[in-house]
Amino acid sequence: MDKLAPTEIRYPYAIVRACSELPYLSTFIEMPDGFLRVVLKIVQKINLRNPFSEIFASRQTLADEAGKSTDTVHRAIQWLEQNCFIERERKARLGLRGSRSPLVPTLKLLTALGLVDERGISVEQKKKPSSPPPSTEPLSPRSANTWQETGTVENLASPADRDGRGFTRIGNVSLPTDLIWLCTKGLSPFAVLGLMKRARAASQRLSDVVLAARKYLDKLKSNQLYAYLQTLLGSGRDFSASHREDQRKSDETRENAYLLEKSEIFEGRTFVSRKTGKTYQIESGAVRETYEGKSSMSPFTRAFLDAIEAGKLVPRQWGE
Repeated sequence: MDKLAPTEIRYPYAIVRACSELPYLSTFIEMPDGFLRVVLKIVQKINLRNPFSEIFASRQTLADEAGKSTDTVHRAIQWLEQNCFIERERKARLGLRGSRSPLVPTLKLLTALGLVDERGISVEQKKKPSSPPPSTEPLSPRSANTWQETGTVENLASPADRDGRGFTRIGNVSLPTDLIWLCTKGLSPFAVLGLMKRARAASQRLSDVVLAARKYLDKLKSNQLYAYLQTLLGSGRDFSASHREDQRKSDETRENAYLLEKSEIFEGRTFVSRKTGKTYQIESGAVRETYEGKSSMSPFTRAFLDAIEAGKLVPRQWGE
């Protein structure tokens, strides 16, 4: 297959984007490769002003446009129907013999393609008049996962685009800021979104995968990078485990630094337990516990600080 959309027809940007993303969406991962051209032709016929309206296209028309046999078209439509992407309702042809069965896109299909939101509202209805689509040129498979713009991230998104929640906006797409560098390596924002969806389907976070394999990913660009990430996501490996371990070590380092700072502040001070009368003196970053003439050393811990904060341990006054 050379192209996902014919270059002689200018489709709405939302349709172009949907056709470009579709081969990489986890929702369609089980779709046989031979059905792709047929499904794309069906998607191109969706009416954005009324996405749930019927699609009237004969099997022969779809076969001619997709360059496939009518049998392949029939099987592709059956697959879409079995997976709840379309519905078919046979209707009698008034004044003529036989019947027709137009295709009706379902909410599952339209939300997967990003053509409607979860409430079924079309992207066309939500579009602002002052924000024209960046391009209506049909995209090829290469452009679906290759970012053609040149320059650095600063050229792609300005500081004003950052929403304060760890996301950065590139054109019409908001991506986690820690994944923006993938665009500088040649991936399009839509390809990154597709990888994020695939990661969610695998109960992973793309950020965890990228962090774990960063040293290998730095050597790759565009299609190689995309293919490698796809392979990692399909490997079944739990990348979140290494992320959790790194996070644990980071948290432990911060906690130790915090306790060291606090122990230096309390150095030489003595506290008394309201309940037992035991005394606790901070010495060289540790706590000396004394009771009835016996003493022992223990680490300076968060629990010790919490006891002071809760008033269970109070400072010993001079002369006590």
